[in-house]
Amino acid sequence: MNRCILCQSIIVSPLLFADLFFMVKNEEYLCSICRLSFRKIDKNCCPSCQKSGSSELCSDCMLWQERGHPICHTALYQYEKNMADYFVRYKLWGDYQLRFAFSKEVKENLRKWRGYTVVPIPVSDHRYQERGFNQVEGFLEAAGITYYPLLKKAEVEHQIGKGRRERLEMEQVFELKQSLKVSKGVLLVDDVYTTGATLAQAKKIIYENVSQNVFTFSIAR
Repeated sequence: MNRCILCQSIIVSPLLFADLFFMVKNEEYLCSICRLSFRKIDKNCCPSCQKSGSSELCSDCMLWQERGHPICHTALYQYEKNMADYFVRYKLWGDYQLRFAFSKEVKENLRKWRGYTVVPIPVSDHRYQERGFNQVEGFLEAAGITYYPLLKKAEVEHQIGKGRRERLEMEQVFELKQSLKVSKGVLLVDDVYTTGATLAQAKKIIYENVSQNVFTFSIAR
């Protein structure tokens, strides 16, 4: 019997004969109510970063293009109140079990990048010691995705509370930990995409040292 890792209610899912025959494990971690509380990316969104509200290129993506950093991003859900509450529990309260919440969607969506080298956005050493885990690596491990922690992040001021301009003007905070040869390209994975500054910085390092074929992915946008 599975219980929802968010609300602890019993998860009711149809039991198929094929599941019994092949001994397939039920990978549902959220009940239907909790799952539907998260808003998927709207079809009416920026074609580069999936920002909701308009099908035109958003101002942030225009700025990144002007700076020579074109965006090609994919996200699963919109960042709204329910998603913000989820990240408070997962990242700030340290409820590590919540890494499984979107494991099924992460596994399904990352199939399109089969053959790419998956690189998680790191947290600083201080943040890791404080939290006890890297939330992005947690998502990937829960989904059974092989990844390579190529990047190291410097100690910087927390981004919560910073405005759009401050985020866009953020100085480089990443460095490469090791060299690696990749075959097809690199998929950078983060938890939340806000202005694109964090991923743009990580992409710059990857472009210069590893590969120029880089895509980005996040749970929320």
